[in-house]
Amino acid sequence: MFASASSQTYWNRPGRDVFFQAGYSNSFKYGTYSLTAGRTANADGTLNNEIMLSTTIPLGHSQHSPQLTTNVNLSSGSSSMQASLSGNAGADNRYSYNVYGSANQSDGSSATGNAGASGTYRGPYGQATASVSGGTNSSQVSAGVSGSIVAHPGGVTFSQTVGDTFGIVEAKGADGATVSSATGVKVDGRGYAVVPYLTPYGMNTVDIDPKGSSMDVEFESTSEQSAPHLGSIVMLKYKTLTGRAALLRAPRMNGESLPFGAEVTDSEGRTVGVVAQDSRVFVRGVEDKGALVVKWGDRASDQCRIDYSLPAKSAKTDAAYTSLETHCMSMAHVRTAQETSASETSVH
Repeated sequence: MFASASSQTYWNRPGRDVFFQAGYSNSFKYGTYSLTAGRTANADGTLNNEIMLSTTIPLGHSQHSPQLTTNVNLSSGSSSMQASLSGNAGADNRYSYNVYGSANQSDGSSATGNAGASGTYRGPYGQATASVSGGTNSSQVSAGVSGSIVAHPGGVTFSQTVGDTFGIVEAKGADGATVSSATGVKVDGRGYAVVPYLTPYGMNTVDIDPKGSSMDVEFESTSEQSAPHLGSIVMLKYKTLTGRAALLRAPRMNGESLPFGAEVTDSEGRTVGVVAQDSRVFVRGVEDKGALVVKWGDRASDQCRIDYSLPAKSAKTDAAYTSLETHCMSMAHVRTAQETSASETSVH
């Protein structure tokens, strides 16, 4: 609830203007409303009373439900009403729209009105807008495309219109990943994206959602922070690990399952996965061909090796990763095979 009053006088004429206003606003289960009443007493003695009612109501309960906003204004000698329907669409709200209409009526004159609609698309390489409107004696249609071309040490990146302070994301191999803090922004095919607006002298957190990028890329970190100076351009580097992702089913040679939770390492000793149920191992960041070691103890009998060869990667496949059936050979069996191979080579 609020109330206000003001009075003003003029040096070059007598009298004063006096204005009183009071109002109440609140929210209810599905929206908000506001009621305001005011009176103006002009220096020439004329009075004008005004009542305004505003409401905002969401038409639904989902994330993308549109909002209906209405405003009714009744004053001495005239009245007006405006209504608009606005909302967002798309997985990351990259589409926005607004449809509106208004009507006005004054004493002694016929009613007038206008209506229109507008929409905006915010994409990774720019922004497109379009609008159409019409009234009693006029009509208008417009469309526009805006964007920026940013040159940086890694090349040139197309983006939405940028402000005075913005950031450049570098995430090698993560093309298709979404920049969560910037609507419609995605990492391009060279691993770069532009965050259009950053707040100067404040801590900005820029998150990347790996969804949309290849399963063959692993992020060491998906969040970076920066507190830039006004007018600066900051580089936000996200460490990524690029390599094939695969789901291997590799029981031991005697048919026994691998121990659940056993660690899986590559030839360089880097952990690339763990054993899941039914001897299944999901590994990420591996080469097309090589060997993996599964270890669940310190003894040689507590280790085995998976030799694998992944099929050539096809650009046409829709699969997120490759599935392969193989076996995990005990280290003793591996050594025997190596000694046999070495003996055959020596005899030859």
